[in-house]
Amino acid sequence: MKYLKIVPIFFFLFSFYAGLSQADYYWVGGQGVWADLNSWRLVSGEIPNEIPDAQDNIIFNENSFLQPFDTVFIKTNNPLCNNLTFTNIQMPVVIEGGIAGSTYFNVYGSITLHPLVINNYRGQIDMMSDETGNTIDCAGSRFAGDLNFNGSGEWIIMDTRWFSIPLSGSHCF
Repeated sequence: MKYLKIVPIFFFLFSFYAGLSQADYYWVGGQGVWADLNSWRLVSGEIPNEIPDAQDNIIFNENSFLQPFDTVFIKTNNPLCNNLTFTNIQMPVVIEGGIAGSTYFNVYGSITLHPLVINNYRGQIDMMSDETGNTIDCAGSRFAGDLNFNGSGEWIIMDTRWFSIPLSGSHCF
């Protein structure tokens, strides 16, 4: 009987700990490589101990880039995150990386691009959420690679124009 009482406590503590592992990652320092921990900061200002994972939110903002056309190089084979957000970008920036058909960027939440983002990531972006209420807002930017929906969740398309080319993948224009 003691075993049955311990199991619920274990699951409660585990779920509490798992919820604490989600972090907001802010891109800093302008041009850089996704896998370089020095390019990321946590809300506390600290450098994280690992690159973003499926639970982490990625934020690019007015403090992320130093010069026009600073580039984020995604050389990691299969990057992942929860939400991917570009907000209040002040100058054109470039996202570069991925290889069509062999690299996959798994997003487990929403994507919010920005009109000043030049998205040259050519790998496939897989929307993996099983939750409702996710959004995709291209904001005038586009996806260079395929965008696929692999989770059982819901995605609300925020753009006024949405095209599917080809049928197996989708692009925003």
